[in-house]
Amino acid sequence: MSPSADEVAPAGPRRRRGGLAWLGGSVVAVCLLAVLSRYVDRPVDALAMVQALVPLFALAGIIVGSLTLAVTRRLVVGVLTGCLLVITVALAVPTLQSRVAAPADTDVVVMSSNLYFGEGDATAVLDAVGRHKVDVLVLVEVTDAALTRLEAAGMDAILPNQIGVPRDGAQGTVIRSRWPMALLDTVGSFPRLHAEPSVRVIVPGGKALTLRAVHVLAPTSGEADAWRRGLADLRTWADAQPSDAAVVMAGDFNASADHPGLRELSATFLDATRSVGATWVATWPTGLVIPPVIHIDHILIRGLSVVDAGTETIPGSDHAAVWARLSVTTPSQGTPGS
Repeated sequence: MSPSADEVAPAGPRRRRGGLAWLGGSVVAVCLLAVLSRYVDRPVDALAMVQALVPLFALAGIIVGSLTLAVTRRLVVGVLTGCLLVITVALAVPTLQSRVAAPADTDVVVMSSNLYFGEGDATAVLDAVGRHKVDVLVLVEVTDAALTRLEAAGMDAILPNQIGVPRDGAQGTVIRSRWPMALLDTVGSFPRLHAEPSVRVIVPGGKALTLRAVHVLAPTSGEADAWRRGLADLRTWADAQPSDAAVVMAGDFNASADHPGLRELSATFLDATRSVGATWVATWPTGLVIPPVIHIDHILIRGLSVVDAGTETIPGSDHAAVWARLSVTTPSQGTPGS
């Protein structure tokens, strides 16, 4: 039997390979634990931050593990890297399936944009509204000044109907629509919580659409408990809607599919942006040198089907806008969930 590379190598190189295997294996193990953290449902700020970065941990662990394995050929590194790769592929494969309906003249286009304390560029928002022929627009973190700029850019001519109130800071939420709306309720107490109005929109053809604007508190600065309760409250609201109703939740959930709270909330919903077969959708943070890495802005639907969906960069905002073209006549396709 031929001796192994470690047996014939001098002691110095053997030790260096052993040290590299230990270091690389430790990195992969940490990344594997970070990926597995997505199954831990605890309202802890640090845990929520780790879960938000699960895709990055998975990618980093696979790269480091593969390089370390190529150099050291250590079994333990191979096992750890293999486990991480299998879990990552298992999580990614469902998002590769495109679940879309054929377009029709009766489709409804919904868009949501977080304006980052009202700093989002009004012209960019209206350009996106025009290009995608948006019918209902959810604006979060919208201030009086931002709404004034949007109206000056021509919003009243496209989306003349409004429910919701702009406010200073991050608390303002406004829904604009091409068609008349009726307010159902508004959740959120000021100044601490963001407003989350829900409305009923009667689209052409008589189809009723129930839409909830969403802006959940972020799990930072000790707010993880309130964040988790906000997601649970959305689940309670969604469960209270009639099973045959067309329901949309759109906005800034401050949670990704790697957070148990969002997966629980979306168990009976489709995430429109992920339903078009885009594996890694990211909406935050924008406007930096690096591209966005976390998908926290969503359009969740039930009782409708996705025709098309995507994101739009809005200069001045740290969030990409999300939009979805929805079929009101085609039953939902595919398996619900984020």
